[in-house]
Amino acid sequence: MKLVRWRSDSSVSVRVAGDSGPVILVAHGAGTNQDHPLISGLRTRLGESGLIAVTFNYPYTEAGRKRPDRAEVL
Repeated sequence: MKLVRWRSDSSVSVRVAGDSGPVILVAHGAGTNQDHPLISGLRTRLGESGLIAVTFNYPYTEAGRKRPDRAEVL
């Protein structure tokens, strides 16, 4: 798992499957995270199919909150 900072006050967990090919970013829905079996399985299968599949958790998920952040943060 890689930790990526995009602002000085926030960070998110990132998981990557695959090592070459086009990159696809897979975002989870509200109420789950990147380790949900559907998202995890999709990431794995995409990585096995010749893509680099990247999943992440939104900041509110990283913080353990259930309510999504404001649109400008998301």
